[in-house]
Amino acid sequence: MTISLTLTQIIIGYSNLIFVIISFIVGIKLIIKYPKYKDINFLLVGLTWMSVTLPYLATIISFFHTMLTGELISIVIYLIINIALFPIGVFLWLIAVTNLAYDEHSKLVKITFGSYAIIFEVVFVLLLLIDPSLLGTMIPPFIPKFEPFIIINYLILIVVLVVTGILFSVQSIKAQTPKIKLKGKFLLIAFILVSVGGVLDLIPTPDLVIFIKRSISILGTIMFYLGFYLPKFIEHIFLKEE
Repeated sequence: MTISLTLTQIIIGYSNLIFVIISFIVGIKLIIKYPKYKDINFLLVGLTWMSVTLPYLATIISFFHTMLTGELISIVIYLIINIALFPIGVFLWLIAVTNLAYDEHSKLVKITFGSYAIIFEVVFVLLLLIDPSLLGTMIPPFIPKFEPFIIINYLILIVVLVVTGILFSVQSIKAQTPKIKLKGKFLLIAFILVSVGGVLDLIPTPDLVIFIKRSISILGTIMFYLGFYLPKFIEHIFLKEE
């Protein structure tokens, strides 16, 4: 059966593409600051944000595949792009957070979440090899229907990312340095928007509401960037010169 896309679905597909492009630009801009500042955390948070964007990249690839071929993309390909690297991205985020604010908990966090990530990847690959439908199936026009294993682990990863992000943001806001406090506020807004966007993505909504979801996600991406690299002109706008 050939699948046809409506105009609204095509517009939604391209709105997802815009979000992913912006997110990858933000991730790359953070990554390329690593050689300049010799700060590994730029590399870690840049890779984190790009990995968080991969589920949307999977949707875009699925969208273009359906638009060009009239067929659904393989669920195996979709799942590998969508979630295979997500736990690794969250793990990199936790390393960055413990480097910056919770160094005394670094070893425990790495062992605990690292163990979870390894178990997830092993089970994920086994289920993918045994029967991909245990993880999900593709439904027209170009989206998946996830099974409980994927849904539960998605929620775990999002909760870990958002909770640690908010804790780190609050810690930054408590700092004595005005610039650090401002960056903490941007990060707090970013993680609140990420959590709102994540929850909205789990709730079935009319097609046009997706524009609101993507606008929230794009704004969250910009706030995330400002939380880790504050351009001088933004600093001058929000902070009075001493």
